[in-house]
Amino acid sequence: MTGLASFRVGTATVVYFGGRISDRAWLLSRGVAGDAQPSVVLDIAPDLPADAWNEVLKYFPRRQVRVVAAHIEPDEVLRMGRWLATRLGEPVVVSTGVPEPAGNLAWFRLEPVGARPRKRQQPGRWWHRAA
Repeated sequence: MTGLASFRVGTATVVYFGGRISDRAWLLSRGVAGDAQPSVVLDIAPDLPADAWNEVLKYFPRRQVRVVAAHIEPDEVLRMGRWLATRLGEPVVVSTGVPEPAGNLAWFRLEPVGARPRKRQQPGRWWHRAA
């Protein structure tokens, strides 16, 4: 697939198609908070052919990642995130890129299909860890 590239904007990597990063993707990537978890902003059309998604995967680190989909419909983002998590073999945290009324992005954590549920444990009191 030709025309697919990546560019670092702030703390995020923008994966884009068509030779130019869109204004929307640029703004979204500038708004992603810096974190130890890598962030990827997808600046690709929602009608990208299915076989081209395998090429997109080359731009993802092989660990848990945050993804903002700049041009994918909100109801499709969860399906895309589940597919990415399964292909990467790691959890993926996705956002639609549409701010909530308070101005924050909503984030959803998606596990790979077939992954065993992770046991969640609340942090204990300091005296539980001291023993």
